[in-house]
Amino acid sequence: MLHFISGWTNRGGSTEAFINLINALNKHGYDSCFYGHSDYPSSRCNFKKLNQLKFKKEDIVISHFISPYKFPVKKNILSCHETELFQIKKLNYQIFDKIHYVSQWQKDWHNLDYSHFICSNIIDPTLRKSERKPKEKTAGIIGSLDYNKQTHISIQKALSDGCRMIYLFGNITDENYFKTYVKPLMDRHKNITHIGFLDNKQMMYDLVSDVYQYSLKETFGLVGAECEITGTNYHSNLKNYYIMSEEDIIKTWVKELEL
Repeated sequence: MLHFISGWTNRGGSTEAFINLINALNKHGYDSCFYGHSDYPSSRCNFKKLNQLKFKKEDIVISHFISPYKFPVKKNILSCHETELFQIKKLNYQIFDKIHYVSQWQKDWHNLDYSHFICSNIIDPTLRKSERKPKEKTAGIIGSLDYNKQTHISIQKALSDGCRMIYLFGNITDENYFKTYVKPLMDRHKNITHIGFLDNKQMMYDLVSDVYQYSLKETFGLVGAECEITGTNYHSNLKNYYIMSEEDIIKTWVKELEL
């Protein structure tokens, strides 16, 4: 049994990645469950609250965004999707058998000489090329509204490109940043609408012709990969995305966990 435990299971990129991974592993015959405090994933994959975690010594525990703890199981793996938000060097990472990174760039950022493997996230398997793109240039800015995402820069790029409408897809995670940088632009330009987080990604990409993303950094270029799949124009300072097939991702996990 594979137990994926996380300190963050609310809406967000890492949560979506684990939902897709859990579903794929189970589909391929590897019994897997996702655990966390928030029950947002409960309707979308095999999920239980963290206090329901039960394991056997032959199981494997994969930990994400949570204080390191060495469970008495076959293997303890650390899966890291972050940089500053989860600085591995400051933690007792030696208790883990191996560290999982989502990209080479992210691995280099953490700069650790420790047993590891690199494997990208599974792209939402329901995504397809959009068939109903808007005829007029319509922008989507995808991601949390915070300083790292530099939402205001993406808005300015979309405005300078003459986009008819600009949709902000993401929750406000930094109120001060939003009030200082984003709200003034929304007050000045009435074609900017904050939609928030959309569970239905296909609907989101169908609404826009172009996506703008000018983050300070992205550990894995998920948005760029999704734009390629849906046929959406992608404007960004970061082009570090890469796409692995679901089969290759499962093969990598199976090899690294010695299943």
